[in-house]
Amino acid sequence: SNDGTTTFSNNPRSSTIIIVVRHGERLDYYLRDEKESNFLTLPTTTRPWDPPLTKRGRLQGRKLGQCLKRVLEENHISEPLTAVYSSPLVR
Repeated sequence: SNDGTTTFSNNPRSSTIIIVVRHGERLDYYLRDEKESNFLTLPTTTRPWDPPLTKRGRLQGRKLGQCLKRVLEENHISEPLTAVYSSPLVR
């Protein structure tokens, strides 16, 4: 939920929790939206197909981590992660 009020079922039969998130604000999208640059050409990176996050995007990532920690604690979920799936991109 976007309002931070996520809850999980305490049903003992449900043993899998899947959390899906998206990366924070990307530099190429910021530049595209600000019309300052061709978002497909980023001179600031050696990997133009893998643009970095903006300062705001890094902050969004930190806030997401804090929110996930809080939600898991509030719902008494302490089991260790068994899998993390991610793209091979640096961001």
